[in-house]
Amino acid sequence: SRVVPEAGFPFEPFELVSLRRSLSPRNLRIPAVLRRTTRAMAAALEQRGTRVLLAVGGYVTVPAAAAARRLGIPFFLQEQNAVPGLAVRLAARRARGVFLGLPGPAEALPRARITGNPLRPELATFDRAGLAAEARRRYGLPDGVVVLGVLGGSLGARVLNQAVPAIVAAWAGGPLAVVQLAGVEVADFAPHAAAASLPWRCLPFEEEMQFFYAAADLVLCRAGAMTLAELQAAGKP
Repeated sequence: SRVVPEAGFPFEPFELVSLRRSLSPRNLRIPAVLRRTTRAMAAALEQRGTRVLLAVGGYVTVPAAAAARRLGIPFFLQEQNAVPGLAVRLAARRARGVFLGLPGPAEALPRARITGNPLRPELATFDRAGLAAEARRRYGLPDGVVVLGVLGGSLGARVLNQAVPAIVAAWAGGPLAVVQLAGVEVADFAPHAAAASLPWRCLPFEEEMQFFYAAADLVLCRAGAMTLAELQAAGKP
């Protein structure tokens, strides 16, 4: 809801209810919400003159697929992960094609083919040597230190955020610096960074990830499919 409009694209929210895998009264709302959201999506797609729809997983995929079918417009899926989620498995039966980021069980989906995951151009043409000096200036890092980058995904990851103070406190090796993308929890960990005995930059997000990867010698992160694609493109251990 924030980054899409900032990138210059229209954003339209729709009502959704997440599926609880355990028995929950909340699941009883799903059929009614699904019908309302399908109608609303179909109206929005028709109003915009949509000619093709691409869904990339998550709960929004199911009503989107139903709306595309209602309007008779082509519908495609992009699955980033090796193991497809429930929404993608349900929607794939009606998709014209499924573009896979990784080999694995998702290859069993109908009309699936491996294309790899999409990367922003700055990472597809990543040049660490050309970015290194600017990256160090961006984070205020001294020369001659090993840089640990910590990345928890779009919202951050509490378990990784909580690990960084212990890593810093126990560090007894050579010169080290830390660049931590803490996500929405940044206020909880920024004071630790400010009081640390070594350079430790704690930020909420990084819009230009090429600088994060250029600064980091080693990355501690969650193994999300898009993160893995970026790590491979940047050649990061």
